[in-house]
This record gives sequence, structure tokens and C-alpha cells, in this order.
Amino acid sequence: MYNITTTDIARKQSKKQDATVEELKEPGKRRRPKKGEKRPGHTAECDAATLNGLHGRPLSRPKSRCIRVGLGHISRIHEQKLKALGVETVGVLERSAAKCATASSRGVTVLSGYREALEVKPDFWDVCTCTSTHLSVLKEIIATDPHANVLMEKPVCALSEIAALKRLLGNFHGKLVVNENYAASRVTRTVREQAGRLIPQPSRVISEMTKNRARDIIGGRFLDQEQYAFGYEGTHMLTNVLALGDDFRPRETSCQSHEDMHIEDGGWGHASPPLPLLGQGAAEKRYVARNGAQVILHTAMDGHIGYFYPGPYSRAYIPDDDDRTRYRILAVEDECRGIAVIGFYEPIPGLERNRGKVVILDKGGIREQIDDIYDDTMLGALESALRFFEGDAPNPYPAVRAIDSLEILTLW
Repeated sequence: MYNITTTDIARKQSKKQDATVEELKEPGKRRRPKKGEKRPGHTAECDAATLNGLHGRPLSRPKSRCIRVGLGHISRIHEQKLKALGVETVGVLERSAAKCATASSRGVTVLSGYREALEVKPDFWDVCTCTSTHLSVLKEIIATDPHANVLMEKPVCALSEIAALKRLLGNFHGKLVVNENYAASRVTRTVREQAGRLIPQPSRVISEMTKNRARDIIGGRFLDQEQYAFGYEGTHMLTNVLALGDDFRPRETSCQSHEDMHIEDGGWGHASPPLPLLGQGAAEKRYVARNGAQVILHTAMDGHIGYFYPGPYSRAYIPDDDDRTRYRILAVEDECRGIAVIGFYEPIPGLERNRGKVVILDKGGIREQIDDIYDDTMLGALESALRFFEGDAPNPYPAVRAIDSLEILTLW
């Protein structure tokens, strides 16, 4: 067993409220959908996607072929979602001999290099490597195939590599989509709609993504030494805020803080002194938006929730033996009137995967809820990328937008 200790940071405390299931038409009254009536957040497209394992993509479309670069946790998610969208993985590139052997034993075609991969004639390249290798992988792909279609996991590159990435893309004639999956979130869309209805002048916006990642770190998870705790969730949180509108872009910076993380004796399976992980415990950045609202971006990898709201969670801490629970929220507040709209992203305790919800608070108590919002952000984002590669839709998250997010995060 191991313990996590961090310097305490200000944490908002709220008493757990009894939840009621209500719809927006009649605040204060419990009402279930009538027969044949769709629940809030549901559409025929959502239902079809749930039944077919798709996200509105016709089954009759021809299969796309991809080369996957990198065989880690995110690559398994990509494989599952892309396969549901009709994509065939025709080969993989991976530097780890052990991972290559495992892939080969499962019938996956492991390729020796980028030239061999190009000979397979992929429709696109799916880059699932860690952030520190994104720029070098993209260089290899462009050198091999200057007109390639490239799907790149977020963030697009390390903070220190932004200038080099801009130079590289100046000579690129293909298509690049950054897989910022929260750009496809229906929960964010619902928060924006309800906040626009109830809170015309927000005073504060909070975007938080917290998990206890101790086991991930012990298992070898990549740690960002430039963005620290923000390296994993920073662009997600900012994407959700900026989806509220251009008025929520920064007008002036405020402050930032980082907290260290210490994995104590026993965490590595042998006696050892506490290992300090600088800046990896928690991080918070604040700025004043163009509309005057205070925006707070908060993340923690030690399990301590910074901004706890009444709703589906029963406590403001995720213990170190819980590697499943995540606390992901976007809150828009009118502090003077005591009204807040909070979106809870999946996975949510008590709900199936790919289901989110929105809670509306009035003076600290739950007034309304929108339950069971279908929100498979990864599937939606990947589908949008495929449609762009095929010429059927605009780029859902171009490199210029991804770079803009990184530059905002470097303002401090």
C-alpha cells in the first residue's frame, strides 16, 4: 500500500445534497418522459449510435485504412472506436520490442518503418504516442508522405516545441487533425445552452479534471515536465471553457500554482524513501475573461477534488486505491444570484459509460437535472476527423486551434 501527500490547496467544500430527477420545463417538479418522448440530451442519432455502436456513420460506407503509431493505452481506445466506425488498422509502428511481440501474437501487422508503412497505402496515420514524441513522429510522416492525412492525439506537441511545429507545418500539404475529443462533447453544449438561458452574465467559470493517478505513475505513465499536472488534462479543460464562446478567452492573466506529489515507501514494491514528483500533485491557473468572468482551470493527480459540487459524487476525494473514478466538470456561476450550471462528464458513478449529466444549482441546492446525456466524445471526435479526411466536413480541430490552446496555457 502507498500514500499520497500534497501541500493543501484551497478546496471548496459543499454538503452532499439529495438529488431529484427534474426537467427544465417545470423546475421543482419531478417529471418522467412520456411514452415515445425523448429524454433531455437524446436524439434519434444518439439512440442509433447506442444501438449500432456508431455515432451516426452509415454502415454501408467503404472502410478506411490506417497505420497506427504507438501501442499504449490510448491506442487501444482508438482501435475500438475506429473499428466501430469502419476503419481497418493495416499496420502498426512501435519502438518497444515487447509491445511489438505482443501485437504480433495477436495477429497485428507490425511494420519495420515509415517507408514500409507507406507501401501499405493507408488512408490516414493515427498517432498515439506520448506528447514528447509527437513532433518527431510528425516529421517522419511528413518526410515519408508530404500529403498524408494525420490524426494526432492531444496535445499536439510540447510547449517548448510550438515554434518548431509551426515551421514544420509550413511545408506540409496534407491534413492534420488533433484529437481533442472534448470538442465533440454534448455535455459542454448543454452547459452552454443552459448557462445562456439562466446566467446572462457569468461571474465565474470552473473547469476541473481530477483523478488519483498514483497507480498510473507507478505503472510508468508519462509525466509532463513542462506543463506538469496540466500535461494530461490542460487542453481538455481549456477546450471546454472556450466552447462557451469567444467572450471566455483570456483578457488578462491572474495567477497559477502547482503542488508536488510524493509517493511514499512501498509504492514501488520495495522499501524506498518518498519520491517527490515536482508539480505533479495538482495545478491551477486563473485568468479574467473578455466578459469579465473569472476562469479557473484546476486539475489534480492526487485525488483531491478542488471544486466539489452537489450531484453524482458523494465525497471530495478519490482514494489512492481507486483508479476508476474521475471528477470532470465544467461549471458556470452567477455568484450574486446563487445560480450555477454544472456539467459532469463521463464516467459518472451510477451511470453507464458515455453518459453525462448537467445539474443546475440554486443557492447551493439542486434545482434541476438533465440526466443521461449521450456523450461518447471520443467516438464523435474520431468520426468528425474521418469525415474531414474524406472531404465531407471541415477540420473539427485543426493544428492552429491546438497551438492556440497551448499558447494560452503558456501565458503564465
